[in-house]
Amino acid sequence: MRWLGLARRSLEIANAYIDVRMSGGKRLAERESVQLLVGEAALQVRIGRLLVMHAASKLDAGAMARNELSMAKVHVADALHRAVDTAIQLNGGRGYSKDTPLEWIYRYARQARLVDGASEVHKMVIARRELTRLIGTPLFWVLAGVFFLATSFVYLAQIIGFARTDFRDEANLTDTITIAVVEPLFWTVHFFLMVQIPLLTMRTLAEE
Repeated sequence: MRWLGLARRSLEIANAYIDVRMSGGKRLAERESVQLLVGEAALQVRIGRLLVMHAASKLDAGAMARNELSMAKVHVADALHRAVDTAIQLNGGRGYSKDTPLEWIYRYARQARLVDGASEVHKMVIARRELTRLIGTPLFWVLAGVFFLATSFVYLAQIIGFARTDFRDEANLTDTITIAVVEPLFWTVHFFLMVQIPLLTMRTLAEE
C-alpha cells in the first residue's frame, strides 16, 4: 500500500502541473497523448490496489495466499515505476530536479523490484504454482490414466513375448536384456511420478 500511495502522489503532482502548463495554446491536460499516459498509469495503479486487496482478503480468511502476494508485489512495483516515470516525463526538467519529490520517488521505485524478492523470482513462483494447479485438474488425470493404461498394456505384451523368447537368437537376447534392465528403471520412475505428483498437488492446494 505504501508503493500505491507513492504512485498516487506522483500522479497528483503530474496532474497539478499539466492542468496549468500551456503548450501550443492548449493545456497539456487537453492533449490526447498526455491523457493516454495519465490514464494508463492510473489504470495500473487501480489494478495494483485490487490485487493488494484481494491478497489481504485471502490472508484474513486464513490462507497463505502466496500466489496472490507474489502477483501483487510484482504488479505494484511495476505500477509505481510506471506512474513516477510518467509523472517525470510530463513535468519535464522540473520533475527530474529536486523541485518536486519525483526524483526521490523515482530512485525509490527502482528498488521496489528488488526488495522482498526480485520480480523474476516472484514470476517463477507464480508460474510454478499455476502449473501445479493445472496438474490438479480432471483433464490431467484423465490423460495420465490413459498413458498409464497404455504403457501397462505395452509392458504386459513385452512380458508375454519374453516368456516365448528363443534365447539362442542374438537379437532376441538383446531384446531380453532391454526388458530385464531398462524397463524396470522406466517403471520405477513412472510409479514414483504417479505418487509424487498427487502429493505435490495436495500440498500446494493446502498452502493456498
